[in-house]
Amino acid sequence: MGFLVEFRKFLRIAKFVAFEATFPPPSSPKGKCHDNPRNGLAILGPALAFALFMSDYVSSSKLQIKPEAFRRIIDGSQVDLYTLKNANGLEATITNYGGIVVSLTVPDKNGKLGDVVLGYETLNDYIGSTPYFGCLVGRYGNRIAKGRFTIDGVQYQLAQNNDSNALHGGRKGFDKVVWQAEKADNPDGPTLKLTYTSKDGEEDYPGTLRCTVTYTLTNKNELKIDYSAETDKPTFVNLTHHSYFNLKDGGASDILGHELMLKASKFTPVDKGLIPTGELKPVAGTPFDFNKPTAIGARIETDDEQLKFGKGYDHNWVLDRQGKDRSWSLLSTSLPRADSWKS
Repeated sequence: MGFLVEFRKFLRIAKFVAFEATFPPPSSPKGKCHDNPRNGLAILGPALAFALFMSDYVSSSKLQIKPEAFRRIIDGSQVDLYTLKNANGLEATITNYGGIVVSLTVPDKNGKLGDVVLGYETLNDYIGSTPYFGCLVGRYGNRIAKGRFTIDGVQYQLAQNNDSNALHGGRKGFDKVVWQAEKADNPDGPTLKLTYTSKDGEEDYPGTLRCTVTYTLTNKNELKIDYSAETDKPTFVNLTHHSYFNLKDGGASDILGHELMLKASKFTPVDKGLIPTGELKPVAGTPFDFNKPTAIGARIETDDEQLKFGKGYDHNWVLDRQGKDRSWSLLSTSLPRADSWKS
């Protein structure tokens, strides 16, 4: 049985995972978390991003992960490595530093177990320099144009840590903090509950935000991620997870031969700064059409402006909904071209 990662609900796409998010209503009552800045900067609603990067950018496959390599005190809080193992032998190792999924061991079609997420073997490597491997992202995943938004007539200016934009919560986002961890068992499988309180003004966001993220490794071979957050004043929040998957060999080779299918008839074009323009563009006739299983690398070198802006696929797809629920869903991916990370 393959694996799934669930964000509220799950959609199976080939052997990959699509993450579902729904645009919020036009306004949110006071004290609720806003998902979507409405200042004309074209920041789209919550999309759980998964990234499948070229292996020449990442570390070598993790050969031996030792708990002691993750055990230390940071900012007065204990960091550890936690292991979840289900009834079928699947195993996930997660550290409470940034809520990082360090490894995820699942069976291939022949039943052979292998690690399918990229990352490092020691905590020091994650602290030193990492492209958000396996972490929890917040307060706001993805970019906020010019690091600026307005709530109730008050303008807030965030740190511009991605050229002129704010990215993934700022200079010290939720990927760089220590979460309080609590292991438990439930009928679905073992869980790890992580909690973190972001104080009013942290990274210049308004409101105290109390966050809970629960990882569950189910006996159906699903890695489920459940998010919740409460705030004491209007704010923006877009919690997400940022694992890099390679289902072939754990990063020993690239993922351009992986086949991907997305039930999405539109995507969101971006500008040079990777800020969505606000347009919902049909994928038909473009390299962004994955309605049928297609190798990721089949069209990634196409002479296409959007592929050049993203250095590959770094875009949101608008997922087609089934049944009576016609609200929008987004899938955000980052799939670079072969030359994206070469000097």
